[in-house]
Amino acid sequence: APAASTPARARRISAAGVLASYTAMSGASPSACRAALMFSGVLLAEALGRSYERLTMLSVSALLSALIRPELLTQSAFLLSYGAVLGLTAFLPVLSRLFTGRILQGFLAGVSVSVFTLPALLCSFSSFPLCSLFLNLLVIPLMGALMALGLLSLAAGAFCPAAGRLLFYPAHGILLAFQGACRITAAVPGNEWVVGEPSWVQIALYYVLLLFLCLMGRYATKPCALLTLAGALCILSRPFYTGVTITAFDVGQGDACLIQSEGTAALIDGGSSSERRPGQEILLPALRAQGVRRLDYVFLTHTDADHINGVEELLTMDPRRRPAIKTLVLPSLTEPDDVYLRLARRAKEAGIRVCVMKRGDTLTAGGLSFLCLHPEAGGAYEDKNAASLVLYLQSGGFSALFTGDLDGEAEEAFAESYPPALGKAVFLKAGHHGSKASCGEALLSRLAPEIAVISCAEKNSYGHPAKETLSRLERAGSRVYVTKDTGAVRVRWRRKRARVFCCLREAGESPLTKLLESD
Repeated sequence: APAASTPARARRISAAGVLASYTAMSGASPSACRAALMFSGVLLAEALGRSYERLTMLSVSALLSALIRPELLTQSAFLLSYGAVLGLTAFLPVLSRLFTGRILQGFLAGVSVSVFTLPALLCSFSSFPLCSLFLNLLVIPLMGALMALGLLSLAAGAFCPAAGRLLFYPAHGILLAFQGACRITAAVPGNEWVVGEPSWVQIALYYVLLLFLCLMGRYATKPCALLTLAGALCILSRPFYTGVTITAFDVGQGDACLIQSEGTAALIDGGSSSERRPGQEILLPALRAQGVRRLDYVFLTHTDADHINGVEELLTMDPRRRPAIKTLVLPSLTEPDDVYLRLARRAKEAGIRVCVMKRGDTLTAGGLSFLCLHPEAGGAYEDKNAASLVLYLQSGGFSALFTGDLDGEAEEAFAESYPPALGKAVFLKAGHHGSKASCGEALLSRLAPEIAVISCAEKNSYGHPAKETLSRLERAGSRVYVTKDTGAVRVRWRRKRARVFCCLREAGESPLTKLLESD
């Protein structure tokens, strides 16, 4: 008996050695560690004479990985790897029983992987490539051949480099085919389904429905499976929150605020002087994370680079890669500069409507009302900052003021002309990045904002925000958030209550003002 078990023991030892070498060679990535732990379970089950159950070992390996490296639980590589195997293990058998056909099985494998990894994909990339479902028909069948050719080329190359190179040519051809297929499908119009980052409640309900379908097993029917999948996708793609949301993006030394309500999205400014490509590297990912596929309005308060260069990038970008922009709004100026005219020209070339606003003009959409309070019609201003577009936003009981780079004497003059009928504001986007001359006593006494947000870069050369400005805001009773310290700031308004989130961390709730309580 001992002699008979020697070959099996040697086989397991050699397999374990190869497995350990592969894991170390791949850098102990989450997917490699998962494969190593699960295959170790196969060897252990064989040695103990026990049966191997994939779902149990998948759970054990996930638990061990989380205990050893807890940070893996937030890494997309870990979530995608385990989600893919979970989909093939738990979900594919249900679909294969309901939908038969040899060709269909390859498609169902891709669907199973996509369904169980969809939340991780949306949290990491905010979108899902629809053509990937069909691309898997090519990728999945060829993965076995690719792995076999790769291992053969490595083994042959150890003895004869020429033979290793010869065997690797077919593997290289498969990889080139994958790359070409990805490029072709990426160019297909409507390929990208932009959803945004789902909340943890949406993700939990999504997996509850999938678990329900898996537990039904042989009792599941085709209509039931299709309806459950449709319901799960609706839960994941439709945000639960309804109300006004303002997100001040962390663009460094610049400004960019997104306003959303009832399917309407508007962007106020979008630029940075401290980032190289604010449009490509900040604005586009941030908009996708919010699930924004269309911007109804893009307001540019003035033409300083730290307010417009990101938007200018979007205007020159391939329309298939950016959100659709319906209207570009600029301040009404008697003598616009070259930058102003260039922006208007590029917008028109991209098929975007261009309009101007002056004091008294109003734009409304989706329950949002934007009232222009500055500049005056036919007004002459010494510099761009003094001519900044000032917008007063109203939606139900919510109000917000966006002042661009207005400060100093221009802000004082504006404060004197501020309509008393507008009353106080819940939210203030502090002017000129919190400069010393912004947020003066005259303006704050009229607004008394509950929440004030200052957008600026860490260690900027301008000294923003000024200590004097922070003191004035605190004396006015405002809760102040500075993006260099908090990251992006999100304000949600619902049922006469404002909740503030800094990045993904809830910062608390603001108390109601007496004005809103009376409303």
